[in-house]
Amino acid sequence: MKRTFFALLFLTILFFSCSKEKEIQYTFIGEFDYEIINDSLLNQTHLKGGLGYTIGDLEIQGVEIKNTDTVKNKEQNQFIVSMNSPISKALKNSEDIDCNCYPKNYNPLEVIKDTSVIKEKMFIYRIDETEKYNIILP
Repeated sequence: MKRTFFALLFLTILFFSCSKEKEIQYTFIGEFDYEIINDSLLNQTHLKGGLGYTIGDLEIQGVEIKNTDTVKNKEQNQFIVSMNSPISKALKNSEDIDCNCYPKNYNPLEVIKDTSVIKEKMFIYRIDETEKYNIILP
């Protein structure tokens, strides 16, 4: 009886720890105006169309984000830039990531946008962790 109880307890703890989504730590920098400079270059990024966000630095081809000179250490940090909607969370462990079996050095990141808020702005978030992340595709 005791053995069965401990086995069920172990399996329950294992199940909940494996299925839990792990969010990354990020800081909201602000909402910024933007201007599309080259539509065809912007269409080659993940900002326009499918995902609506990108991960990396603040130099994005085809678009000029206004007033980013106020952002400190922008050359040394990695950012999540979301177009027209804020993000609700960024996950480094989720079902989509686990199912696609990404290589360990790839560091995939899944960003979930809050599409209930729509503004003609770029929402910028600084990733607080030192790891470099890559975007995942749907």
